[in-house]
Amino acid sequence: MDSTSRDSRLIRDVIKYNSNVVARDKLNRIVQYTSRMIIWYVKDAKDMQTLLFRMQKLEAAMATSRKLFRMFNSIEFFVKALDAANEKDGVVRLFSAVGMAGKGIWLFFDHILWFNKIQMMKVDSRWQQMSSWAWLCGVFALLIRDVRKLHMLHVHAIDVSNLEMKQSSESMRHLRRQVEATQLEFVKDFCDLFIPLAALGYANPGIAAAGGMLSSAIGIKQEWSKIVAVSK
Repeated sequence: MDSTSRDSRLIRDVIKYNSNVVARDKLNRIVQYTSRMIIWYVKDAKDMQTLLFRMQKLEAAMATSRKLFRMFNSIEFFVKALDAANEKDGVVRLFSAVGMAGKGIWLFFDHILWFNKIQMMKVDSRWQQMSSWAWLCGVFALLIRDVRKLHMLHVHAIDVSNLEMKQSSESMRHLRRQVEATQLEFVKDFCDLFIPLAALGYANPGIAAAGGMLSSAIGIKQEWSKIVAVSK
């Protein structure tokens, strides 16, 4: 394939990726948390107040717009919590349901906070606290789910290793992809854990911003695989 064809395909892939609402949110998210990291890094530098002001404006704009774009996405998480009942393993079923319900409650509170932000309604600071606690509980539950899935995959890998050579080779390739995907999900959830912790005052804002950047980058990779790589 010549360079022109490769460039053309890449452009089409980028357009296809950018046309997806969830994928586009991942791009906005990494901008938001990169801005937050820069704010944390330069906040005490007297000679960088112009950069600080610009980053604060950018971060606020990204945060507000993302709240709008996520409007009613809480319903999606509540549906996923119900879908968790189909999981065969009891531990995975329980913590998937709790995790998705927690994130659904967090986003519901986030909708309320957005209406407060644009002065359509008035709520006190407790809503922000409740939102952060719901997010923290949701992400923590999903981390337990991820650990359980990794344990189950490890046990399954031992069983697969006892199969005949050809069958074992094919099964191991499939299993390896599952392990990699679950490990990636674990890292993403672990990084996200520091964001509500920082909002509640239990973690450094710089660490939370770095975690947000890394989890956003992982989210971009995951969405790219779903939208672009699968269609090839």
